[in-house]
Amino acid sequence: MSVRSVFAADLESYRRALQQALADVDRGGPGWPERVSSRVRALDSVTLADGQTIRPDNAGLLADLAARAPNRTAVRARLRSLLAELDATSHASTGHSIDRAELDLVLQRPEFRNRPFGNPLTELLEGLWLRFLNWLASRFGGLPSASSEPGPAQQAIPPLAALLGMLLILWIAWQLRWLAGRAVVEAPKLELAVPPTSRTLLAEAEQHAAAGRFRAAIRSLYFATLVDWEERSLLRFDRSLTNREVLARARAHDNPQVPERLAPLVERFDRFWYGGKLAGAGEYREFAQLAGAARELA
Repeated sequence: MSVRSVFAADLESYRRALQQALADVDRGGPGWPERVSSRVRALDSVTLADGQTIRPDNAGLLADLAARAPNRTAVRARLRSLLAELDATSHASTGHSIDRAELDLVLQRPEFRNRPFGNPLTELLEGLWLRFLNWLASRFGGLPSASSEPGPAQQAIPPLAALLGMLLILWIAWQLRWLAGRAVVEAPKLELAVPPTSRTLLAEAEQHAAAGRFRAAIRSLYFATLVDWEERSLLRFDRSLTNREVLARARAHDNPQVPERLAPLVERFDRFWYGGKLAGAGEYREFAQLAGAARELA
């Protein structure tokens, strides 16, 4: 048996075992981590053509499989990367005995080493960086690949990821603060309600009457009279009092004409506004005469 055939048979057995493990991952289903773990544990050694035996470091892969919730994507990526590296090594070594250091280099790649779970952002950046290094190594000779020992650039990934994470948090906080400030600026300003003057209420009454809203016109006339008295310090108009309470306060006035002029206004207003009586043009004119007489009181 030639050196090539011995090498091919050994390598093929190892490759088939990895492919079967990958098929178990793809199929998934209950118990898939146990099935894959069993196959990986069986790959405890690889015998080379020169009789040497090496033990692949599958601790990282086994650790992923032993996790409480194994990540199928991560396990699949590990197996596919290992198969791809074995294929590349096989093509490069056809007709020659496999070099122990070369296969050891494949099996000792950082992604096949056992390492604790870290920051997801750090792992993402590190994975992208390793792929970039592999791409450079495949295009330009002499460049370090991802399987090399971590250099200064790779060692700078964790602090760089931490810095990017902090900048991202600060940016999000700034955005939230800016949005909150914008909401305050754009919030409608609440203006304090200014009590209308008697002149304003009289104009409002005329507008209601012109539009045929005589009930509303009577209401505006009634309040215009009370506000007019307050403006002339004849009777304080407390808007928290009922009409009957306003009338009771008027009866305590020194001028007896104040309650005499106010009483018919209160009676008719209550009849139209609270009693539900319909008001027409005639009722409005009658109420306007009473309100006018009350406003003429000195």
